[in-house]
Amino acid sequence: MKTALRTQRLGLVDREKNIQGLADLGWMTKDVADLLPGLTVADYAEGPLPDRQGRNEDHWVFGPSVGGRQFYVKVTRVTWGVKVLSLHPAEHPLRPPPE
Repeated sequence: MKTALRTQRLGLVDREKNIQGLADLGWMTKDVADLLPGLTVADYAEGPLPDRQGRNEDHWVFGPSVGGRQFYVKVTRVTWGVKVLSLHPAEHPLRPPPE
């Protein structure tokens, strides 16, 4: 994913919840590109998850802390780059899966 972010495009799905998540942070869409490369194993919550609409796109969920709040971030790798499916305050604590 980090390679894709350096060499390809980033897209954010235009959903009200995502737009509100950006507003909560005081961010523009371009600011998301700074968040994703900084995601670490400690932020990992789950995935790969199959696409619920049957597309051949696995999803990964992360729960980074941004501005003292945990955010729910769901991403998928697509042919043209990385697509952010969700980015908003977490509705419940996100924890990594048990080993």
